Amino acid sequence: MFLEFKIINPNIIIMEATIELKKGYGALLFGQTPEQVLGLMGTPDEVEQIGEEMEIPTTVLHYDEQGIALFFETGDQEKLVCINVESKEMTLFGEKIFGKSKKEIETLLKQNSISDIEHDNEEWGEERLGSEDYSIDFYFSDDKLESVTIGR
Repeated sequence: MFLEFKIINPNIIIMEATIELKKGYGALLFGQTPEQVLGLMGTPDEVEQIGEEMEIPTTVLHYDEQGIALFFETGDQEKLVCINVESKEMTLFGEKIFGKSKKEIETLLKQNSISDIEHDNEEWGEERLGSEDYSIDFYFSDDKLESVTIGR
């Protein structure tokens, strides 16, 4: 598959909004360094440090306009390990998925041989569908998909 890029200015590239399970999102690939991501995305709107009390602290780069949050485990080398996407343009298996219902997402997963589907209600109110085998979680509000979190 070839990725399509649009150059807005010489430093920022807008990429195809395709979720690739266990690989990444468009040109954002798991294992990339913050420097590689900054080269693709430019300066984030916000940088957040979380999990300092845990074994593996995490740096989060927020790109509000693109609806993307990128999670880097800090340690010997920072590497991209998780991506949260809230974009009307995101696609999975060739379909735009933003706003789809839980049933539509579950059907799409099953059609693509993903059967380890978990259902959960988050304490903050969203409903979640997820697959541990494929490191993906779908978050719904009022039965409409609002965001997707993917990991390596």
